[in-house]
Amino acid sequence: MITSTEEDYLKALFNIAQNERKEMVGTNQIAQKMDTSAASVTDMLRKLNAKDLIIYEKYKGAKLSSLGTAQAMILLRKHRLWESFLVDKLGFAWDEVHDLAEQLEHVRSPELVNKLDEYLGYPKFDPHGDPIPCPDGNLPDTPNTALAEVELIVNPFTEIGPIEIARVCEGNHLYVIDPDNPPNPLPNNDDYVYYWYLDGELVATIVGVPYYSPSEEGVYTVEVLNANGTECSSLSSASSPFEINEIIDCTDCD
Repeated sequence: MITSTEEDYLKALFNIAQNERKEMVGTNQIAQKMDTSAASVTDMLRKLNAKDLIIYEKYKGAKLSSLGTAQAMILLRKHRLWESFLVDKLGFAWDEVHDLAEQLEHVRSPELVNKLDEYLGYPKFDPHGDPIPCPDGNLPDTPNTALAEVELIVNPFTEIGPIEIARVCEGNHLYVIDPDNPPNPLPNNDDYVYYWYLDGELVATIVGVPYYSPSEEGVYTVEVLNANGTECSSLSSASSPFEINEIIDCTDCD
């Protein structure tokens, strides 16, 4: 039997590894995420390791085992379905539901969760734009068709568009702009979800904020969807890739 606290640790491990693209997650990172001490995290990691839910290496950190990944996906599925229910059926704002879903996600009944999924119409994305795991534990495919004709700019004044960029200052944002009204960036709007890709791999899912700060060289593209994952009537066509060959310190910028 897995306790609710153990479930929270598994989910934290999954989220940190996904967000930071790391195989092994350090104790201090988990402690910060869980708002607890490193010593408490170490004790919990040993318990999870003994249950074969994680693979723990002293001084290196931990990663989920296949069993732990399955448990984390079950918890994520419940969390994101409850967030969808709270927003779509009870009228909560999307930024009000996380803490409530943190409590509801520990309900043990698989039948209730599957009925909830059916009642909601089998949504693929939660109100924040995050994919909802399927009953088999797999994530739905991220939409591969961009619904916005977008261009990208390094700052609000310098349009770069779909061209090769030799250098980008560290900390500069890549903005999504409206091609019908350049060079103004799209406004913050929680109705839109921005999927940022680096060399074809998803690196960030951002709700409402139309910019991203790159930290690696490569080819970036962005896809824009409604927050519920459906087609956006005011936007159409495909995204514009561009290439960054070097990230440089801002003090070296001309």
